[in-house]
Amino acid sequence: MSATLSVSSRVNAISASPASILRRRARELREAGRDIIELSSGNLDFATPDHVIAAADAAARRGETRYTDVDGTPQLKDAVRATLQRQHDLVYARDEIIICSGSTQALFNALLATLAPDDEVIVPAPYWAPYLDQVRLAGGTPVVVSCPQNNGYKLHPHDLRTTITARRAGSLSTIRSIHPARSIRATNWPRSPRC
Repeated sequence: MSATLSVSSRVNAISASPASILRRRARELREAGRDIIELSSGNLDFATPDHVIAAADAAARRGETRYTDVDGTPQLKDAVRATLQRQHDLVYARDEIIICSGSTQALFNALLATLAPDDEVIVPAPYWAPYLDQVRLAGGTPVVVSCPQNNGYKLHPHDLRTTITARRAGSLSTIRSIHPARSIRATNWPRSPRC
């Protein structure tokens, strides 16, 4: 006797990521012997550097193989803080830094933490395909705003001002940062890091 797994209506309402569909198809073609150059996602096109492998090996040998704080180790947060200050002249406290497994997870966590039911979220286009489903899963409604080539694919302040309403609680940026109107700070917005 086998049990049937049912999924929530939230999950049924989302679609497969185009990038995951392309990755799966590229893998199938590679397995069939085809020479494929895959451009579906941001995977690095070079091997992990030797010093990174050595550092990971050394950490494992020191016993650093247990769960860490959910938002990252103090040492990693301090390294991120130093990099942001050195490269972008941005100063953040340790408790303002959250380490995630990637920008997709970071954005989804931020949406879950900040959206109220039916909040509208401004999503500049072009955008990473999962953004719309992330907004929907977090209970929001995506509002897509075109960022044309002649604007450098950037969301300009004028476009943002004409789009913002009381129901539009946040904005996802094509540079993989989030800038909601609720206390989360964007690190990739030039000249206004604490919007």
